[in-house]
Amino acid sequence: MRVLGLMSGTSVDGIDAALVHFIPNTGESGGVLQLRVEHHDVFPCPDDLRSRLLAAVTPAQVGVAEPDRHVSGTPQIGEPAWIAATGIPVVSNLRDADIADGEQGAPLVFVAAEAQGCR
Repeated sequence: MRVLGLMSGTSVDGIDAALVHFIPNTGESGGVLQLRVEHHDVFPCPDDLRSRLLAAVTPAQVGVAEPDRHVSGTPQIGEPAWIAATGIPVVSNLRDADIADGEQGAPLVFVAAEAQGCR
């Protein structure tokens, strides 16, 4: 199955895209699902659009009832449900799950890095 992943960062510098091919388990792969990056690219955000988007978002920390905790969030463009309404399978909220796990909200960055030979 081929999957196109799209993600914008909070810096609003562009849209990262990766086309990956998930290869089903076979005896040769030891039953492990394999992933091959077929293409990846970054589509820069035009300066005027970036300025308008950043002006529309006021960053803030949101407090919760426990004084020693806070909830973080990140602004996103696009709604996965709208894409799914076209009939295309959609996987979403990877960023939120990554942040909830204490990470920085970029769970797929390693895919592009490895495709470029970085480890």
